[in-house]
Amino acid sequence: PFYLVMRLVMVAYSFVSGKPAPDPSAGEPYQVAFAAASLFYLVLAMGLLYLFLRRRWGDSAAAYAIVCVLFATPLAVYTFLDPSYSHTFSVFTITAFALLLYQTTERRSIGVWIALGALASLIVLVHYQEGIFILLMPAEGVWLITQRRWNRRELLGYVISFVVFVACLTPQL
Repeated sequence: PFYLVMRLVMVAYSFVSGKPAPDPSAGEPYQVAFAAASLFYLVLAMGLLYLFLRRRWGDSAAAYAIVCVLFATPLAVYTFLDPSYSHTFSVFTITAFALLLYQTTERRSIGVWIALGALASLIVLVHYQEGIFILLMPAEGVWLITQRRWNRRELLGYVISFVVFVACLTPQL
């Protein structure tokens, strides 16, 4: 959506000014749009993580953890100095996927199963090496089996997630 908004702004600017719009593949306005998207998804991921941590360990621990995530890793550098890398987008997709998986273990609707499949595909589309995080789903399935909590509804949910995962990746093949 950030590129689309910037493209509409640039086309409108071009129409009003009579000057040609910058090249969408390399123009400075589009680099700004990419940087804005990177910052937006970083803030969103850190917000999700903060809320999750705060519920379990309180405000102070959550705030310290967020500071550590931002400044004890290269994440801040990639966000502010070189936002064209996929790091912030990977952090968002993995955080959203893992938190959704964890927080809905006891009560997943079909919509949640679909969202898990879509987020899993986004993880792979953003940076395919991060696909290892998708293994959280089969690991959860194994855990449910060992706890004797596995049922057909769970199996159907995993199948739905897998079908959505494949459907979202198919256009990229």
